Amino acid sequence: MVQSQSLDPEYARAIARYQIARQNDALFQIQRNQRVLAWQDMTTKVTFVLVILIVLAGLCLSAIQFRKLSNIDLSVSTQGVHLTTSLVGVAILTLSIAFLDLYLVFVYPIKLIGH
Repeated sequence: MVQSQSLDPEYARAIARYQIARQNDALFQIQRNQRVLAWQDMTTKVTFVLVILIVLAGLCLSAIQFRKLSNIDLSVSTQGVHLTTSLVGVAILTLSIAFLDLYLVFVYPIKLIGH
């Protein structure tokens, strides 16, 4: 190991500048990571609110369809069985629930960091 007394002064200044530059870079990376995590946190919350609004809109639309066509007409005759129901409401409800499920499974999984 070289002792500091035998180092060239220019070389010692270069080492000091290098160490300062490394510390500045590490500080910049930490600050950048904090900004990125803050941005991701905000966009995650906005996306979550939008998903909830979309699902609630789908639930409201399906409720409207169910109320419009709440009569389930079932008639059995020699020609067959005739069933009339609010398929649009069922389809909207199914899509809303599927959308929420896919969002929760693929977009918003909760994972522990560092484990």
